[in-house]
Order: sequence, then C-alpha cells, then structure tokens
Amino acid sequence: MDSSEQRRDRSGGDGRTTYTMLVVEPSAMVCRGIKRSVDPLGLDYKVADTVPAALALVEQSLPSVVLASHELNGFSASSLFAALRDSPVHRSIPHAMMSGSPEDCRVEEDIPVFRKSPSLGDDVILWLRSLGFGRASVEQKPLDGVRLLVAEDTACMRKLMSHKLRLRGAAVSLAEDGLEAGVLGLRDPFDLIVLDIEMPRLDGRDACRMFRDAGITAPIVALTAHDDPETVSALTDQIGFDAVISKGDAIGGLVAYWESNGSGRVGAAA
Repeated sequence: MDSSEQRRDRSGGDGRTTYTMLVVEPSAMVCRGIKRSVDPLGLDYKVADTVPAALALVEQSLPSVVLASHELNGFSASSLFAALRDSPVHRSIPHAMMSGSPEDCRVEEDIPVFRKSPSLGDDVILWLRSLGFGRASVEQKPLDGVRLLVAEDTACMRKLMSHKLRLRGAAVSLAEDGLEAGVLGLRDPFDLIVLDIEMPRLDGRDACRMFRDAGITAPIVALTAHDDPETVSALTDQIGFDAVISKGDAIGGLVAYWESNGSGRVGAAA
C-alpha cells in the first residue's frame, strides 16, 4: 500500500479523518487499563505486542499517536521510534514510551516516558490533551483529508506543526530540507506544499523553482520569519510561490489560506 492509499484509508465512510491510538504492550491488563482511561477522548484504539506487529499496523492504519512499552520481546521501543523517524510520513506521528523503570530508559530525542504505575492512565491522558486530543478544536477539521508536504529544517518546528496540522485533519508528510522535499514532492501527489525558505542543501526558493519546472501545479506556500512586502512580492512574483505565511502564525495562516483558496482541491493531484 502506497502513502496516498494510506491517507485515503484514514477517512471514514463520511470522508472525515479518524484518530487512532496505537499501544505497543505485551500485557493485556496494561492495555485494558490504558483503553479505559483514554476512551473519553474518542480515539480509535489498536494494540500490538511486538515491534514488527506495530510496524504492520502503522503501515495499515497510519495511527495518530503511538505509545510503546520499553519492555518488549525482541526489538525495543527505541527501534520502533527509529523506524518511525526514518519515514517522512510516519515521523510526524507523536510517540511516547512507558516503562517499569523510566530511569533506565535512554533515548536519543525528547520522548516522554511514563512509569507503569496506578497513575499511568492519568499521565497518558495529560499527554494526549497536551497534544490537542480531546479539545473542542479536535472536532473542527478545516484541513480534513488534505495531503500536506511540510519542509522545515528545525526539528521542534516540524514537530509542533505536524501535531497541529494532523489534529486539523491533514495527512502530513515531513521533509527535513528542500532536497528531501523535492524527492517526496516529485514522487507523490500533494494538495498543498509548505516550504521553509532557509534550509540546508536546497532552500525553499530553489525547491519551489524545481517543483514549478517539473510541472507541479499544487499550491506552494512559503514559510518565513520575514513577511515584509518586498519579500512577499519577490517570493510570489519571481519565485512562483502562491502565498507567503509568517512562522509566527503558521497554522492559522495555512488554515486561512486553504479555506480561501483550496476548497474543492483535495485529491485533485492524485
């Protein structure tokens, strides 16, 4: 199954995106306890007991969030997270770890670690709410079904944007620079492409030129901290961007742009 098919499978019969939580844990008792805790948030709930089984479910259902136990048979939770980070589509999935001994966990990035204790369910709920699940805004999905490619070289900005865009219904693929964005954008169709202007290897300007030279007609939005009139004019008139959005209001700007210019375009590039 390719990435575009995965994205379509995430929508229900009414065309609306569903949110799925994948728990990777060998103990059925722990899984039941977590499910009881998160049920009020209305997430679909899937369980795997090994990393290979979890990766298969990730490919099938593209979960919205992953919670994995540190204590797994065979491959570790860190291996699962590394596999997610290697994929432009899957690296946007928020993930966390749970362990009987969190102090023994050593991970390469800032991954939340929850102790397996009576407070586990409450801790997981707080984490999910911090990501936006369960809020009233989750029910409002102005980007529902939109296939978004976001290229941003700052890890924290990628993480923040992907979380917020996914909660608004978008299917998000993440690129770490313009070169990776070019590979993804020329391989798969996207409804909207978002390019940071200043990136290593290939910056947003050159990536936009490459897309236009290749005949890509999807809207391309520039993401920049410099949105003065001169910069905006140069990016739209000379480079080929359709719009310029300030990093200070990236999510609001993208939603507003799509609502004004993107209605009826979902799936047009397929």
